[in-house]
Amino acid sequence: MTQSREDVHIGNINSPGQIVLSGNTEAVKHLGGSLKQKGHRFTLLRVSMAFHSPIMRVIHDELEAYVASIPFHAPQIPVISNTTMAPYPSDPGEIRRILMAHLESPVHWMNNVQTLWNDYGVRLFVRWAPATS
Repeated sequence: MTQSREDVHIGNINSPGQIVLSGNTEAVKHLGGSLKQKGHRFTLLRVSMAFHSPIMRVIHDELEAYVASIPFHAPQIPVISNTTMAPYPSDPGEIRRILMAHLESPVHWMNNVQTLWNDYGVRLFVRWAPATS
């Protein structure tokens, strides 16, 4: 079976020098090998699915049913969406729609940090890393 670039998607934009690719494992490995040959760093992440990519469409209906069962309320403080790069609105239906878009859309981490810094005056960011065994 031949893999194509259509099997690989940008899952996260973490910084100008770091993105996360999401997609078919073999296609990601193949593209990663090509990137390494060009001098880029490539690390395969151990994840169970191709998160934040169109491949996640296979669980859309199940997740949508689950999300529909959760009561949502207007945020009391600004919460920035990884998908829209803007604060969540007050409308619960719109919040659900945006959350569902997270399933297949890239995480715009770098833009979210810039929004928090520029628009909300956030000056302290805490990095949490789980303990490794």
